[in-house]
Amino acid sequence: MSYSLEEMTFRRRFSINPYKKLRLPLGEMSCYKDLPMDCISPIHDQVRIGRLTVKAFSIPHDAADPVGYSIMGSIKCVVATDIGFVDSNLRNELESANVMVLEANHDVDMLRNGGYPWPLKQRILSNRGHLSNIDTAWTLVNLKQKPQKVFLAHMSQANNLPDLAMTTVRQILDQQGVRDVELILTDQDRCVSTDFS
Repeated sequence: MSYSLEEMTFRRRFSINPYKKLRLPLGEMSCYKDLPMDCISPIHDQVRIGRLTVKAFSIPHDAADPVGYSIMGSIKCVVATDIGFVDSNLRNELESANVMVLEANHDVDMLRNGGYPWPLKQRILSNRGHLSNIDTAWTLVNLKQKPQKVFLAHMSQANNLPDLAMTTVRQILDQQGVRDVELILTDQDRCVSTDFS
């Protein structure tokens, strides 16, 4: 998960300090210049927040120290967006998750035929870019232990459609005999939730 102005907005709106895995000095990250140092709580490996344990882990993306999160309490939720491919580190985190927030960023044909400049298309399609709908589906198929619920997230507004993402992932899961995974679409403009039992 890359960091940006959203953290500062969250901090100002809710008066809650953002947690960040710090490998780079904060001075090198321009988005932090407006936040006082006491407003940032570093995650070295993991942090305990009430009854939850939050672990930050490295993900393959072309950003400065990108991370995903495993949030563990009575269940385990993994948040993994901004990922170019699923490496062994990420696969290990996904294997034991009950719930996932996993990117389904683009439809490959829409991206290739869309208006983005070719260098940007190459970046998105690379192993340091973003997962396509098909990549997301095959990631789920190849897990030994399937999650109960998957939030399809970080969808490109230019190179994906929510229904297309849902249909593509569901079709591949069904074809491979994976029918017990509930898929939930996310939206950049509204909160999405689900009951867990």
